Amino acid sequence: MEAFSRAVTERPSPANAAMAQRFREVGHEFRNTLTRAVALHRQRRDTDALFRELHGGGGGKAGSDHTAMDHLLRERASIMASNRATDETLAVAAETHAALRHQRAGLLAGAGSLAALASRLPGVGTLMHAIDARRLRNDRIVAVVMGLAACFLLWFFVLRHVS
Repeated sequence: MEAFSRAVTERPSPANAAMAQRFREVGHEFRNTLTRAVALHRQRRDTDALFRELHGGGGGKAGSDHTAMDHLLRERASIMASNRATDETLAVAAETHAALRHQRAGLLAGAGSLAALASRLPGVGTLMHAIDARRLRNDRIVAVVMGLAACFLLWFFVLRHVS
């Protein structure tokens, strides 16, 4: 790697610089992979040590030690299950967030094109306002009818229980 780095500095070119950058990235990835592998090896070694002690490799410990070890193993399993559930929830939240961002971008693009259409044709703007006014009036009528129906039902049930 050092010889290649010297060659790149002595004869600089875009291709050599790109290749050197790629070698650095690959080296960084290998270092990260090695670090993860070492950490995983340590964790497995510790787990194996725990199980050896649990299954009698600990040299004649009392039964209470096994009960404590069982309790710790159950606690560890429940923590790992909780971590998995949390990771799944976060993954779903991230997917939902991405979908909502995509939907927002689509709605903003649609609103922009609708505003451009309304500005080009003045009659479309008044038509859109008339449609909005009619929709608002219809929504109010439905709300009043539902309120009256709810009041009638309450009145009916109150009279029924009083008589």
